[in-house]
Amino acid sequence: MTNRRKDGSLYAEEMTITPLRNADGVIVRYIAIKQDISERLRAAEALRQSEEQFRAMFDLASVGVAQADPQTGQWLRVNKKMCEITGYSAIELLQLRVPDITHPEDRQLDQEAFERVVRGEAPITAWRNATSARMARWPG
Repeated sequence: MTNRRKDGSLYAEEMTITPLRNADGVIVRYIAIKQDISERLRAAEALRQSEEQFRAMFDLASVGVAQADPQTGQWLRVNKKMCEITGYSAIELLQLRVPDITHPEDRQLDQEAFERVVRGEAPITAWRNATSARMARWPG
């Protein structure tokens, strides 16, 4: 609901109206509680816009971008470029874990690098993967 302040400006409010009953159960009056929710609505809109921008940057990035579960290494989200790099479709990648597409010779080092990323120590900048055709490939 929109309401007007004494100064004439408009604001969004939330209102709850509760009936008060007498001993016989008859409604004798109402209690109304109003709350200005303008800031909550502004914060929700800012979050929506931020999520929209993140989604666009993630999906349209010219580099492979992915999100994996830090405990399991399960792919949670991948962009189109990541699919092109690995040769897997998004549906296929989301059924795999990071080690599943990591070149066998690199699994231990990549696991250690992944753990550093999870701890916030360093980003992974390059990684050799086993493509869907089972060929070793460096991104790029």
